[in-house]
Formats: sequence, C-alpha cells, structure tokens
Amino acid sequence: MIPKGSKVTINEIANAVGVSKTTVSRYLNGRLDLMSKKTAERIKAVIELSDYNPSEFARALKSHKTRMIGVVISDIKSPWSSAIISSCGAELRKHGYTALFMDSNDKEETEREVVSTLVARGVDGLIINTSSYNNKYLIEYAAKNIPIVLCDRYIRDYKFDIATFESENSMLELIKHLYAQGFTRLAMFTQAWQDISSRFRKIEGYTKAVEQIYGFSSKNDIYTIHINDIPNTRSQIRSFLSTVSPDEKPVIICINTMTTFHVLSCLQREFLSIPGDVGLCGSDDWGWGENVTLAETLYPTITTIRIDSEEIGRQCARLMLERIKDPSSDIKTVEVPCTISARTSSILQNP
Repeated sequence: MIPKGSKVTINEIANAVGVSKTTVSRYLNGRLDLMSKKTAERIKAVIELSDYNPSEFARALKSHKTRMIGVVISDIKSPWSSAIISSCGAELRKHGYTALFMDSNDKEETEREVVSTLVARGVDGLIINTSSYNNKYLIEYAAKNIPIVLCDRYIRDYKFDIATFESENSMLELIKHLYAQGFTRLAMFTQAWQDISSRFRKIEGYTKAVEQIYGFSSKNDIYTIHINDIPNTRSQIRSFLSTVSPDEKPVIICINTMTTFHVLSCLQREFLSIPGDVGLCGSDDWGWGENVTLAETLYPTITTIRIDSEEIGRQCARLMLERIKDPSSDIKTVEVPCTISARTSSILQNP
C-alpha cells in the first residue's frame, strides 16, 4: 500500500489498483462511463486511503479543460439571484466543476466585459442571465464553440439551451383568481421591459390572459416605472387610480419582486388600503427557506406567482454539463412550472 502522507503520483495509484494510468486519468476526469463500477470503487478507495490530491493546474494543461464554468447574473443583489447562485453552484460542484460568478449590473456593456474576462480565463462554458434580448456578441462566442446556456432570459435570432419559467399558464391562473375575487380593473407595473425577454413574456401572458378572462384589452394599463424613483411611481399609481370609477375594484400586478417591494412602499406612502382600496400581486415569489417566502413576511401578505428559481439554477447547470459532454446534441428548453400563492393582498371574498 502507498504510504499515507507521502507525495503520491498517478502511476502509484494505477499500480496499487492494478489498472492503467489512462484508467485512473479517466476516473479523475469524471469519465466513469468508460470503466466498470467495481473499478471506479477500487480507484476511489485507493485515492482516499493515500490522500492523493491531483494538481488541477496539471490536469487543465493536459486536458485543455479548467473545469470552471462562468456564471453571469444580471443583478446579483436580488433574492432571485441568491437562489440561482446557490443551486447552480451546488449542482456544478457535484460533478467536479467550479462556478465563477460575475455580476453584470443589468448592463450589456458590463456583461460583455465580464464574459470576455471569463473566456480569457479559459472557462469550459458560460451560463448567462443576459441583460438584453438583442445580444449579438454571445452568438459570436457560440460560433467559436464555447458552450453557452441561458438562464431565464432568451436572446433574439439564436437558439441556445435555456432554463426558464413557464409563463402563460401561471399568469392565466392568476388572472382567473383576480376575476373570481371581483377585481374589475387591472394594471401591470413593470421596469423597462422591451429588451428583457422574461419581462415581455410575462406582459404577453398578462395581456392574453386579461383578454381571455375579462374580454377587453389591457395594453393601455401597462405602467413603466423605475424602482429608485418613488415620486414618479406614486404619480403613476395616482394616474391609474384616477381612471377607476367608484364601482370598480382595481388591482396592480407587478413584474417582479423588486417592483412589488417598491410599489407596496409607494401604496403605503399614499395611505391606500390593500386590498380595500387597491389589490396587489407580484409575479415572483422567491423563498428564503422551505417554509418562509418573501411575500409572507410583508404586511399585508402578497399574492404571487411562485417561480422556483432554485430549480432553474439546477437545470442551468445540468444543461451545461450535458452540452459539455455532447456538444452536438439537440438544443433544449426547460420550462420550470409555476404555482399561484393567493394571500391577503388580493382576497376580497372569503370562501
């Protein structure tokens, strides 16, 4: 047996197990499909007993792989991002990869810079929560055979692997809930949305669902706000409510969690009762834990569409691992199902 604590080489591991150096190398690079389960277990046992620690740098030089994946997040400060980072990073680690996380601050120029940095560092692939639907530089990297997986947001004119959320059915269920509760006037409050696919997909789902359930167009009741501009948002709220007649019941649907926080604060500054004066819904429900969500910690508790961002993160990692293993496989789209969490902010009628 190899003396524990001494500097062990791959040749000594191979001799101790009774296999070739190539077989040990395949094991270290995760190619367990090229050996029997019994052989893999024997190699693992010898490595653990001998404290063998292969040089990642040496392995990278030989294989031309760094086993690092660049993950670019559009806004790393949001609760959605923390869930993505946790689940995506954990899934990659399970398979021997290290995630390098970067923040683009939702700016295309910054995204381009950080992606360039990651590519220069030799990452084996890129997972991108892109800042823009019109994103041609990623297509250029794809043409250079760099594996790319999109997280949540599509880009125009090119089909990448993507993990995202299912938008139409979940928005339809939310609108059905509002209709059943007796709300008659609806408005969507959103951040700038024309260049961000996840936002305009929600808006498309919203307008289609309102037309299907209520029978009228809601396109004139879409309000674009900035979450750092409280005076403007309060003005937009007053503008919407000024169009509501006394016998109508208004409700505001927010495009994401950060918008929901902002609009809730503005409604409170306007001394408006929720849901008595106006209902409020969010189209994201990011959890802090298995039994606690952001929407449940607010007052009143907020009705939301629950998007499982942790599962989106896991699926992004799995798509990347599949793409690295088989670069010529078919492009895949994974849509994670959503659910409705009806809470105080949209309950006008008790069952």
